[in-house]
Amino acid sequence: MIEESQKPRGFMDWLKESATVKAFIIGIIILLLLIPSALIQDLISERSVRQEEIISEVSDSWSGSQLIKGPVLVIPYKKIESVMDTARKVMQKETIDYLYVLPDALKYKANLKTEVLHRGIFDVVVYNTRVNINGNFDKLNLQGLGITESQLLLDRARITFSISDLKGLKNNPVINFAGQQVPVEPALSNTALFRNGLQGHVNLTAITGGKLNFGFDLDIKGSNQLDFMHLGKVTDVAVSGNWGSPSFTGRGLPDDRNIQDSSFTAKWRMLYYSRPYPQQWIGDNNLLNTDESGNKILYKRGEVDTATSSSNDAI
Repeated sequence: MIEESQKPRGFMDWLKESATVKAFIIGIIILLLLIPSALIQDLISERSVRQEEIISEVSDSWSGSQLIKGPVLVIPYKKIESVMDTARKVMQKETIDYLYVLPDALKYKANLKTEVLHRGIFDVVVYNTRVNINGNFDKLNLQGLGITESQLLLDRARITFSISDLKGLKNNPVINFAGQQVPVEPALSNTALFRNGLQGHVNLTAITGGKLNFGFDLDIKGSNQLDFMHLGKVTDVAVSGNWGSPSFTGRGLPDDRNIQDSSFTAKWRMLYYSRPYPQQWIGDNNLLNTDESGNKILYKRGEVDTATSSSNDAI
């Protein structure tokens, strides 16, 4: 029996069968394919930055995002403090501090009319809305705060609220408070509860017991988003609009929502257990100076975000 002689293996045979060489070639192909994807990602990032610049420009000329806070009842009161004079003697001095009261019930109702402004290849969503705000304040719990009714300066009380961009306010609000018609003015003192706050002075001396009802309307415009701060012991928010793709974020999603091709409705109910501040407090006028909201409605055109997502999927 004659055995066949085995042919010697050449370099090309080794290249064809080597797993290392195959892996190296596949890696090179992957790197080459990533180059156009990286270029696309850079273009998307550049346009995303430009889109934010356009939104900022529109906000400067139209109005920015709106966060509605309040109202809050503010009552000054007298207190006695021990101070040391220049002779290092302790003496009693009367000072003024403030009691802050949040609503027992708070209801926001808004209907938004949106439109799209075009800036080059970018679109910015802006809106006009009329927000009805009503509710009531419950009886004061002075015992838990360590003050007495005789300390209260009831004739110097005020009711205050704020919106984040006053440029977007289109009416002069008048608050119906416990039967009083209360016009508002900017709150500019260093004891103001809100930045960009508005306030009206109310006289509580003739009001005894029971709940204090309030109601007023805000005619405002804004862009990008609309927020409501959860300040009531029970806060109800009902929003409708002519926009088919809203996004809901914040501390809570809607309890009920209905989104159609060109309209939506959404409702929230929030209780005070989930908010980070008490129903009544004294002294601290910075407690509500935060941008945290109870619920938030976003209005954006999503072309850049969609392109970013697609590019990431490709990678």
